[in-house]
Amino acid sequence: MENITKKQHWIPKFIIKKWTNNKNEYKFYDTHIKRYGLANLKYSNNDIFYRDFLYENEKLFKINAIEKRLSKIESEFASIIKQKIIDKSHEVIINRSELKIIKLYWLIESYRTWVTTQRAYNLQGDCWFNNFYKDKSKEEIDQEFLETLHYLAFDVFDYMKSNVGFFPMKLQKERQEQMQEILKLEEFQGKSVIERQLLISQNPLKFSKLASYKMLNTSISVYEKSCLKIIKISDDIDYNFLLTDTRNVQFFGIFSQFLGLTILEVMPITPKYIIALLKLDDENNRQPSMHAKNSFWDKKFPGLFIVNHKSKLYKQQDLLFEFKKIINENPIIKENKKDIYLLEKKLTLKYYSNEDLYYYPIYELKTKEQVHLINAMLHSQTYKYVAYSKGKDLLKAIETIKLYNIYRVEEGWKNRK
Repeated sequence: MENITKKQHWIPKFIIKKWTNNKNEYKFYDTHIKRYGLANLKYSNNDIFYRDFLYENEKLFKINAIEKRLSKIESEFASIIKQKIIDKSHEVIINRSELKIIKLYWLIESYRTWVTTQRAYNLQGDCWFNNFYKDKSKEEIDQEFLETLHYLAFDVFDYMKSNVGFFPMKLQKERQEQMQEILKLEEFQGKSVIERQLLISQNPLKFSKLASYKMLNTSISVYEKSCLKIIKISDDIDYNFLLTDTRNVQFFGIFSQFLGLTILEVMPITPKYIIALLKLDDENNRQPSMHAKNSFWDKKFPGLFIVNHKSKLYKQQDLLFEFKKIINENPIIKENKKDIYLLEKKLTLKYYSNEDLYYYPIYELKTKEQVHLINAMLHSQTYKYVAYSKGKDLLKAIETIKLYNIYRVEEGWKNRK
């Protein structure tokens, strides 16, 4: 009989292990009952980041199908982290295929957590999130959760492995068609992009058809229009990152919290390293979100909110040859910067290859305050469990939350009026 995995972690064990001691133990805090505890990866009755058969529904999928595929994606991600990111001094170099794995892992990891369904059940959560699900039953929420996870782990992963793109064209086409339909509504006429986004955030049920997968649309948007960032704590700082059950934690800039638009999302991968996605401007993917400039976070983390990665296309010579050929045949293009930009963008997409290289400088946190601020955000968006390496990591995070009046995510949305 084939072995069946019953204990299914929503945070992979290879990640949790970074926070354990030599006995596989890790310290945690339960924010619901205000209790400190000591968990152990080897003992089910004393582990926290898992649920039995979390990804199973035999009416929908073969037993352990999702679990096995997640293990495969985790393995590829873990290999990239170990070989290409950890312990690099100044710069991380990865190819396009590896970048896609990192971003897909990010999207899956932020969605697969047990917290996703718990908030959707309306047991606890911000009002904007729950408006999408308040008319659904627990069974409907569970089914949507598994179907979306299966789609990401199979359809999207398989597409990425054999194509240069991130998402199957079918999904992109669906989203484009939905956007076109919603922009025809009377409420949107004569409105700016920000005003339209505000309408959507204030009336989520009415405009929910904007996305094929409801809440997943926000994550897909960050995934597509974002720049990878590698954040490291300086060796001189004796503090560590927290490990939160929500995994990806959102930072908001000037006014962006009212629109539901993040400027940065972070995800700890070791006590000393974080991978982050810097949200790019909707109109110009060479610039960060307009909401980041001069924000609190921009001032506290100088240099983080800039797009400073470099890339080298594998088929660069072919691209340049065609670019020059088109310019020579259509000299009028030279006179219009917008035409040059659109042509360059079109040709770049045409000559993308999975062998393209990306160069990312490592952003080093050089002050304790910077570490405490990130940990404060991690802790503030924890749903129930947060793990930590040292007690002072957690205590400083709580102290910083009070110092800067940082709300828990549910409290923040409820009190934002």
